[in-house]
Amino acid sequence: MGRESAYRLRKRAGAAGFAAAWDAALGTPHDPVDLASTKSTGIDPATRASSGLMVVVMHRGRFVAIRRKPDDSALLQHLAQLDRAASSGEHGGRKSQVSKP
Repeated sequence: MGRESAYRLRKRAGAAGFAAAWDAALGTPHDPVDLASTKSTGIDPATRASSGLMVVVMHRGRFVAIRRKPDDSALLQHLAQLDRAASSGEHGGRKSQVSKP
């Protein structure tokens, strides 16, 4: 089920059971999620970039292993945040330098 389908079902009349299960699943508090973001994990990009993504490996319908995969989009998002912070004068005000050949 996609994210949009889940939100539509949650709002639908007669889906009180689904909404209750949703609320129970989200019983633990988490960081606010920016819904405009393409990633709705609630985890900052630096953490996602350093820990990577967990990929479940299945073989013939059975769980085999969990593998970590680098999260390139989180790394690029974190680097963009660092560049914006450097150009705006935060964190010491040093701008990132691009070496020229």
